Amino acid sequence: SSTVEVTSDGVPGRALITSGAPVVPDMNSMVQLRWEQPNAGAIASYYHIAYRSCGSGATAVCMDGSTTALEPAVAPIDYLGCSARRTCTVPCQGGDNPGVAGERCRFSSTSAMVQGLESNTFYQFFLYAGSTAGLGLISQGFPKTPATTAPPRTKALPPAVEHLLITSVTASEVTLTWNGTAAAAVCTGACIFKVTWESPEAASGQVVGVTGLTYVHAVNFSKASVQYTYRIFSGDASLSQYEEYGTSISLPGPCNDFKVVAATENSLTFSWTAPSFATT
Repeated sequence: SSTVEVTSDGVPGRALITSGAPVVPDMNSMVQLRWEQPNAGAIASYYHIAYRSCGSGATAVCMDGSTTALEPAVAPIDYLGCSARRTCTVPCQGGDNPGVAGERCRFSSTSAMVQGLESNTFYQFFLYAGSTAGLGLISQGFPKTPATTAPPRTKALPPAVEHLLITSVTASEVTLTWNGTAAAAVCTGACIFKVTWESPEAASGQVVGVTGLTYVHAVNFSKASVQYTYRIFSGDASLSQYEEYGTSISLPGPCNDFKVVAATENSLTFSWTAPSFATT
C-alpha cells in the first residue's frame, strides 16, 4: 500500500529541518535550527517550533516508536513550554513577536535560535509551517531516528568565574586570581580557564588550558606603564570548550599631568588627571 499526504487549500505542507546545533553566546541553552520551505502546499509565511527532551543520559531516548512514522507518538511541546498547538502564556524569545505573551513564537525566516533550553540535554525538534489559511502538518522530527542519529545536545559548560582580582603589580608581572568554586561544581572533567588581555598600547594575547586559579602575566613596566583589560573564561577539559561570557577586570594606565600645585612649609599639594580607562 502507499500513503498519500493531502494538504488543505492554501495551507503549507511539511517543512524539513536540515540542521541543528548549540550556538553562542550560550551553548548551554541555545540551539540554532535551519530548515527548508515545504515542497508541497502553499508557500509558508511563518513557522512555529516544537520540541521534546530526549534526556541527559549517555544516549538520547526519544524514539517515535516507528522509524517511518511522520507523526510523533508522543506530542512535542511548543517552543517556550506550551502544549502543542495551544496558546502560549509566556512571551516569545527570539522570534518575530518577542515579548508578546499569549502568542506562539513565530519565525518568518528559515532559521531560528531556540533559547531557554536545559543544559546538557538532547532535544528533538519539529516544525509547523503556516500561512494565512492556517497551520500545516507537523514536520518529521529532527533527527528522524534519534536512536541512530544523535539529536542536538546542549552543552554543560561551567559558569563564569567570580571575584576576579588583580592581586599584585610589579615592573615585570601582573598577577590575577579568581574564584572557580561555581565552575568546579559543573565541570565533567577538569576545570580549565582561558585568560585574554587587550591593550591600546601593547599587543593583545591569550593563554588557554590554565588549570589553577592564578595566572601571572609577564609585562614590562620598567619604561612605561600600560593599561590592560583582562578576561577569564571557564572551560571543561572533557569538552575542550570555554563559556562565552567571561569575567573582566581592568588595570588602568598611568595618570597624566601629575604636578605640584601648592606648597607650604610643611605640606605639598598635588594634582593629576586620571586615565580615561580608569573607572575607580
